[in-house]
Amino acid sequence: MERMHKTVVALEMKRSSSYSTSRSNRHAATLSSLYPSPSMPVMLDDYVRLAAEIEASRRQNAAMAQELARHDTD
Repeated sequence: MERMHKTVVALEMKRSSSYSTSRSNRHAATLSSLYPSPSMPVMLDDYVRLAAEIEASRRQNAAMAQELARHDTD
């Protein structure tokens, strides 16, 4: 489980760094926030990144719930 978590974190960091470089051509004001604003169009990669963040959060919550359940039974 620990190895899988490290792999997920490494992949997310890799995706995040490639995402940052692909967006570096946009206006400097948009770099202050990674999330799209109403003034700029929402791109598919925005949805993909947000979906990945949500999935990572769900995995983390599931792992924490399992850990809490394990501690409660001890």
